[in-house]
Amino acid sequence: AQHFTEIGEADAWCRIDNEILVLGREAFGRVPLYWTQVGSVMWFASRSQLLLPLLKSRSIHPRGLYGYSCFSYVPTPLTAIENIFAVPAGTELIWHRQDTGIALAKTRRSLEWQEHPDQLTEENEAIAPLQTLLKDSIYSQIADLQNEPVGVFLSGGLDSSIVAGLLVQTGVDVRAYTLDFGLEGIPEYPYAEQ
Repeated sequence: AQHFTEIGEADAWCRIDNEILVLGREAFGRVPLYWTQVGSVMWFASRSQLLLPLLKSRSIHPRGLYGYSCFSYVPTPLTAIENIFAVPAGTELIWHRQDTGIALAKTRRSLEWQEHPDQLTEENEAIAPLQTLLKDSIYSQIADLQNEPVGVFLSGGLDSSIVAGLLVQTGVDVRAYTLDFGLEGIPEYPYAEQ
């Protein structure tokens, strides 16, 4: 029998087919996906808190804590809790059932960055396709918003300024935020104000 479950409009998915379990996430999806294994049973959820009652003991994951202290986030596939793991964005995790239980067989990435074989040499030739790709990306991220404001971390650099500008062009209520480190760093707020 084949089962298919979608979480969050295909941002994350689960497929079961012929004793194979596949958990996956879109490369740029908004929904996280967490999993844990208790004995020979796989549990997964879109919020790690839902998996906590399944664990016999709840302890902080030392490598997750180290990652958070170094980078201000926990690098996937780790989480802050030992024995709860995150499915990385743009990845499918594939398990096979075995006589001794279930085992992770392989990881498949749905998106790998690489250089395009045909390089554009004319700037004007590259501008129109780039604008189209950027606009399409913005529209796909806000497609299901219903008069909700959108927050943007605006550093004043090129990337965040383009995203903020394209969001404003769509008519979305944009709320921009910037950080001011005072005398400790290079101030970004003058560029963000511009």
